[in-house]
Amino acid sequence: MFKKFLIIVFIFTLNISFAYSKEDTTLACLPPEGTMEVKEMASYVSSVEGAFFKAGLNVADRKRLERLIKEMESQESEEVDYETDATIKAGKAMKVDYLVSVVVDNWEEEKLDTFSMNRDRKKDVLKLKEEYILIYDNVRINIKVIEVETSRVIAQGSAEDSSVKTRFRKIDTPDKLAKKVVDKVMKDIKKQLRKKK
Repeated sequence: MFKKFLIIVFIFTLNISFAYSKEDTTLACLPPEGTMEVKEMASYVSSVEGAFFKAGLNVADRKRLERLIKEMESQESEEVDYETDATIKAGKAMKVDYLVSVVVDNWEEEKLDTFSMNRDRKKDVLKLKEEYILIYDNVRINIKVIEVETSRVIAQGSAEDSSVKTRFRKIDTPDKLAKKVVDKVMKDIKKQLRKKK
């Protein structure tokens, strides 16, 4: 009876360890692109890497991938699409399953503050139209997950945030925006992983 109990406990713990083990899937983020300053972009890309890691995927070193891509681009002959070839070859050399393209854009946008304008109109203290213009600071992260083996885009998503530009910025932190966008693409990645098994 005791032996049966031990066998059942052993099988149960073995199943739990497989159920909660980390995926054996590795991805690497490509060098960032976009309109944001390079230092700020790097913090958003690091946040995307951290969000993928928290979601249970292994994340390869981005700096090493960048060096490999540069080396392979310098060795390639002047073909039509040598940059893509070098990127895929670098991904294969690092033995990653997926490459993640991260584009971080930021821009300013002027909008009319109609709420304040209507409030002042009711109080009969209407100001010049220029005084009701607010400047918004916007940030958008776009990511594409590319399967190294086939060069297909298997998932993509974006997250955006904006706030009135003041000296107190209220835009979501890079971690929050990265989590939003990674949560969007993880469903597609998990579908792809189930297909492979």
